[in-house]
Amino acid sequence: MQSQLHTNLHDIVRTLLPSVADEKPQTVVQFTVRDQRLSAYVVVDRTEHGETLRVEDGKHGRPDASIFLSTADLADIASLGCVRGPVSMTGSPPLLSSFRDRFMSISPAGKAQIEEITRSQVSAEVDRISIAAISPADFIQRYAMASRPAVIVDAMPKRDASPWTIERIRSELGDASVEVRTGNYVADIYKETMQTKELRLAEYLASHGDGLADSAQATPRPYAASNGVPWDWHLWLDYPPFVPEGLCQYAKFWIGPAGTTTPLHRDWLDNFLSQLVGTKRIALVSPHHAPLLSPRVIHAGLDSCNTVDPFEPQHQVTSTCDPVFVTLNAGEMLFLPAGWFHDVRSTSFSFSVNFFLMRIPYAVCPPDWTTLL
Repeated sequence: MQSQLHTNLHDIVRTLLPSVADEKPQTVVQFTVRDQRLSAYVVVDRTEHGETLRVEDGKHGRPDASIFLSTADLADIASLGCVRGPVSMTGSPPLLSSFRDRFMSISPAGKAQIEEITRSQVSAEVDRISIAAISPADFIQRYAMASRPAVIVDAMPKRDASPWTIERIRSELGDASVEVRTGNYVADIYKETMQTKELRLAEYLASHGDGLADSAQATPRPYAASNGVPWDWHLWLDYPPFVPEGLCQYAKFWIGPAGTTTPLHRDWLDNFLSQLVGTKRIALVSPHHAPLLSPRVIHAGLDSCNTVDPFEPQHQVTSTCDPVFVTLNAGEMLFLPAGWFHDVRSTSFSFSVNFFLMRIPYAVCPPDWTTLL
């Protein structure tokens, strides 16, 4: 086991080398194999003659980064080139970002695979399913691996037992700091010109969050959008069913009145959108329509099509890409597979939380069935 571990860790760090190269004469990456209680670290030494790698058992006193894996993760990396389970990491942001990009992010070939998978799908509606009627393995096979969206109608028991209101949000969550999108953020989204400001959530609700959208406004209502969920909120959050909770730690929340919107875009992670308060109307466009939409690449995990309005049936592009429309009600959760274009609009005051799954999308990288059975 020890010699194989050394070989695996050597190969992992060798893959990451282009991103860890810097002026430092030495870089140390610590690994812990949780289920085997094994620790080892890789030392990269740089001299004027080149780089050398060596693997040492035990724990280093001051590693540049620490990565916690399992034997299943190591097997996945060796056979699939990706990690299917949650991975804890601390330390150097460039090193950790490189590990995510290489072993936890979809490749260009994977993106093309999803676009091809969805080419034969023709559906005018999104399935509405119950957690009592389908097993985790069936959900993964029928929806996640097939890249099919679905609305889960009964996935939020904590929310159902203790519903949220604007008053409760203001009272219990109002001290949270939020970034608010202002101005014409639909036109400027993901650009340097997009205007934002920092507010306390209670202040945002008092000045922008209540009331209905003014149809005469030339710009959308300010939107407390895409804010990271504070750690203590996890105590009352309903995590997505069917998948390991450890995959769902990358969560964001969205609060705003009717009329707030996120224009058409796609993410390259599988995603669950949970609706805690109010309703949203969502337009979905299949990944295989990408050539029609000409998405603008923001980064490896995000493409924007904010100039296309799927709610406008006369739009030259929209009329040929067959958008599917979903109303997401309070207490419901939308499974949104990686690569699906979506335009999300609040039709009332809305409080939502979305969970990006920190793994290669299921449609590209199959699951470890032992975690689902």
